[in-house]
Amino acid sequence: MVSIAEIIGVVGGTAGLISLVILIYKTVKERPRLSFEIMDRVTFYPPHENQNFYNFSISIKFHNKGRIGTTIHSSKLFFKYGKEEFEIEDPRESSLTLEPDSSTTKNCSFYIRKDEIKNINIKDVVTNCLLTFRHTHGILKVEMPEIRENKKS
Repeated sequence: MVSIAEIIGVVGGTAGLISLVILIYKTVKERPRLSFEIMDRVTFYPPHENQNFYNFSISIKFHNKGRIGTTIHSSKLFFKYGKEEFEIEDPRESSLTLEPDSSTTKNCSFYIRKDEIKNINIKDVVTNCLLTFRHTHGILKVEMPEIRENKKS
C-alpha cells in the first residue's frame, strides 16, 4: 500500500521538475540574442607630436534579436603588441539600450597614454584583439584578428 507521504513526495518531485523545465525554457527563450557586425571604422591613431594618447576607434552595429531589451553598460579592449598585453576600458561609460528586435551602432573609443606603456611605440598593427561588452544579461565577446594604424593625417 502506498502511503500519503510517498504520494506527496511524487507530486512534489513532479511539480519541481515541471517548474525547472519552465524556468529553463523561459531563460533560453526570453534572453536577448545579441549579434554584431564590425563596421568599416576599425583603426588606431598614434599620438601626434603634442599629444600623449593612442586612440583606438571601433564601430560596431549591434542587433538584439531577442524578445526582451538589454543595456550595454561598459566595453573593454584587450590586445597584444609584441610581448605585452593591454586592457583598456572605454572612458565614456555611456549606456546603450537595445530594445527587442532592434539594431544600433556604437562607436567605441579607447585611449591609452603613451607614458603608461613602458616606452613601447605602437605602430602599424596590433593583434589578438578582443572586445568585451558587459550588458544586462551577460558579456558579449567580439574577437578581431587585428587593428591597423590609420596612416592618414
